[in-house]
Amino acid sequence: MENFILSLIFWFPLLGGILCLIPFGENKSHLYKWIGIGILSIELILVMAMFYFAKMNLDISFFDAQHLLLSEKITWWHIKLGNFGILHADYFLGVDSKNILLIMLAALVLWIGALVSVFSKKTLVRSRLYFFLYLLLSWAVMGSFLSLDFLLFFICFEFMLLPMYLLIGIWGGKKKEYAAIKFFIYTLIGSVLILVAGIIIINSGIDITKTALEIGISTEEVITQLKNATLNTSQIVHSFDMLAFKDANYFLPNSVLFASNPNNIRTIIFFLLLVGFAIKLPVAPLHTWLPIAHVEASTPISMVLAGVLLKVGGYGLLRLPFSIFTDTVIDFSFWIAAWGVFSMIYGAFLALGQTHLKRMIAYSSVSHMGFVLLGLAAMNAEGTNGAMYQMLSHGLISPLLFLLVGVLYEQTNNLTITHYSGLFHKMPYYTALVGIAFFAGLGLPTFSSFIAELTVFLGAFSSEYIPIWLSILAASTLIFTASYFLWTYKRMFLGGFSLHQTLKNAELKDISTFHKLIAFILIFFVFLLGIFPSLVFGWF
Repeated sequence: MENFILSLIFWFPLLGGILCLIPFGENKSHLYKWIGIGILSIELILVMAMFYFAKMNLDISFFDAQHLLLSEKITWWHIKLGNFGILHADYFLGVDSKNILLIMLAALVLWIGALVSVFSKKTLVRSRLYFFLYLLLSWAVMGSFLSLDFLLFFICFEFMLLPMYLLIGIWGGKKKEYAAIKFFIYTLIGSVLILVAGIIIINSGIDITKTALEIGISTEEVITQLKNATLNTSQIVHSFDMLAFKDANYFLPNSVLFASNPNNIRTIIFFLLLVGFAIKLPVAPLHTWLPIAHVEASTPISMVLAGVLLKVGGYGLLRLPFSIFTDTVIDFSFWIAAWGVFSMIYGAFLALGQTHLKRMIAYSSVSHMGFVLLGLAAMNAEGTNGAMYQMLSHGLISPLLFLLVGVLYEQTNNLTITHYSGLFHKMPYYTALVGIAFFAGLGLPTFSSFIAELTVFLGAFSSEYIPIWLSILAASTLIFTASYFLWTYKRMFLGGFSLHQTLKNAELKDISTFHKLIAFILIFFVFLLGIFPSLVFGWF
């Protein structure tokens, strides 16, 4: 099973989506819900099995030549294109320290999102189409994290747009069409930038290992012929292998991306990738699609969007621009860090001024994703580990926040903060859980966010590329984060009970047992990562 576990994880959600296309009859629409839950439950088990096999390999230091714990590779394309050389693409799935925990996060959040979908009022309509799209989205997400071939990665990365566009546009709120279109256009622009950069990288590069196999000589001889300009261009293999991209000898000496060539093309390609993935992350000012998408999306889709899709942007940054163009990162590390700090402060200020609960949480995500950019810009182990920890932490806390927001919205259809006061008197358990989620969001010790932010700041303060004043400015964000969470909690849950006159007829009920269980699952992992950070850092 170890030999094909990654393919099972990759293709299983798509198999479930195909099952949802089978018409079972109008009276059996509930079967599609069980297909969705069943498929993603098995997917979660498969990911746990993957983690077990990877842990075995980690314990015995059984990394392969490319530092992968698990991998599957089959030749997909091998096309000879005359003087251009050979275009080679693989069906290449792999697990390493950069993606293994994000794959586990994605499996958990997608499974929880499917469970919440079953109890959501909106998904009662067109449940067959809903779970088909949801499973299609799950397939694309898993493919984005598992793929180590750029062509396969980009196909999955791009394919996420369509199901998410429809899931927002069909099952969203009053402005769902506008929110879906804005999401689609912004992320499509990011995809185009990434595609252009990828094409130029592949055109300028040579896969040393595959070229040596093609010609029948050693890799050292290939490198020597490259330096002497005696290598036949028709024998050069241009590969989509993302692990080959970061090889020191990857770029051809006569190409525009060769490090020694005096041009600005390397900088341009780096920023194309940076901006493309920053839109997905997102960081200000490329974030404007996110608040409206969260406000209009249904509860489970908001959970998946915040918990998983944003992390694809952070993972893409780590896998491509920050791994390939490390010299450019060093040259611009101050400006990248300043961009991250700007997003942290800007997002926090906007969150502080919001009167809509979902919009406030959306802007808090913009602020928290700034930590990821700051950590990566530090260009040291602490900062990079902190950025990855922040993605994991936010991937657990943000679904928890949107889950709890959805509980209130299901009862009142209103999320205006000023319309509520003293909810503790009517919803004590709900108030307690929201309090835990808010304290987790503001980075209280014993929560995962505290470890993530602490490690990012350790990286920023110890970085030789980031001035100390910028790190201090970044740390001031913690004050604003605490302010908007605590102020919201005080206005909505403390004091005397009252509702706005438009909500006088609302009958508030405390959180259900089902939603409590879902919340407890997420809270458990938030506490686990906050108390035992070595469980995570041991994989980085």
